[in-house]
Amino acid sequence: MKNSQKVIAILLAAGSSSRMVGRDKIWEKVCGKPVIEYSLDLFEHSKLVDDLIVVTSKKNKLVTERFISENSFTVRSIVVGGNRRQDSVMAALNVISNFVDKPEYIIVHDAARPLLDNSMIEKGLALVKQVGAAIPVIPIKDTLKRVSNQLVVKTLDRNQIVAAQTPQFFSYSSLNAANDYFESDMTDDSIFIELAGGMVGVFDGEEKNIKVTQPLDLMLAEILLTKNVFGTVTKEWSHGTGYDSHKLVKGGPLKLGGLTMDWTEHLEGHSDGDVLLHAIVSSILGSAGLGDLGGRFPSSDPNYKDYDSALFLTESSGLIGDLGWEIIHIDATIIAQQPRLSSYISPIEKRIKSLLKSKNPSLSVNVKVTSTDGLGTIGKGEGIASQSIVTVRQQK
Repeated sequence: MKNSQKVIAILLAAGSSSRMVGRDKIWEKVCGKPVIEYSLDLFEHSKLVDDLIVVTSKKNKLVTERFISENSFTVRSIVVGGNRRQDSVMAALNVISNFVDKPEYIIVHDAARPLLDNSMIEKGLALVKQVGAAIPVIPIKDTLKRVSNQLVVKTLDRNQIVAAQTPQFFSYSSLNAANDYFESDMTDDSIFIELAGGMVGVFDGEEKNIKVTQPLDLMLAEILLTKNVFGTVTKEWSHGTGYDSHKLVKGGPLKLGGLTMDWTEHLEGHSDGDVLLHAIVSSILGSAGLGDLGGRFPSSDPNYKDYDSALFLTESSGLIGDLGWEIIHIDATIIAQQPRLSSYISPIEKRIKSLLKSKNPSLSVNVKVTSTDGLGTIGKGEGIASQSIVTVRQQK
């Protein structure tokens, strides 16, 4: 468990997408990724969330299960929701009620909001621990009118009105106790607490945290993901760094830089132990804010046992390519006392280029080798390390 008080997130993805003109909004792509993937990715890597439950429609259950499995997301349970929002929330709570390790807090988030960030989770959890329920809100900019029969009845004071967003935060006990109030059709989870007479605290939401409900929102989300709120490009260039090291053990051959070398020892690792490619992969993922090698391709996953690290390289390049980035330059250093690697540098550079060239036509690769002059475990010939920095740019 990541936290002293267990936190479970419920990701609601069972909506009908009725305003999307026949398109399912959570599977529409924004910057190369399905809308739902942004929330899955955030909850997967958030240190503030212990477990995730995904609520999907009956129609999409197999698609959702396959997508989560193929992308190695850690999900505690995939639940079929109902026609109404509260039915989907209830379905998730019913599953949680059977857990031995029940949570202290629940986070409910719309899968159709792809621009959630970890700072909102931090603010929400801090407030829910004080109040018992907390929601993000943003101010209303337009003047609001109450109308009837196409006539204005009253102008409302917008200073007293806010728009609610998700994620919304609840103590598990309070949300569970509000079950009796789930009969009416609700559009907002915090209404359950209001009807039960509980308090709901508010904190500042974010303007960019839009909900995709119609085709135009997909375009807006893409703009917000690549630009800041003022409409200027946040960055055209980015950099990422990576490092890896492994122990040398008896028995060849040695895999390094995508090459198989005739040597009496090999690098010990869950995959093939290729420290150079591992460092480069971590730098590629880091350049686009996608974590690192261990987070994306965990050693706990049996699928990556004895895995060819060349596939890590091509897959990570594909991931950042989906986000609009292309690799311009890789500069990497191998740190090894033995074997002597100078004659392998040019073949290694060519191998890396050949693996990435089809996706990155302007790529340049520079690989160096150094030793520690006998210092430390590497200096004693007990292992090999590598470090890398990559430069990427947004594709034109």
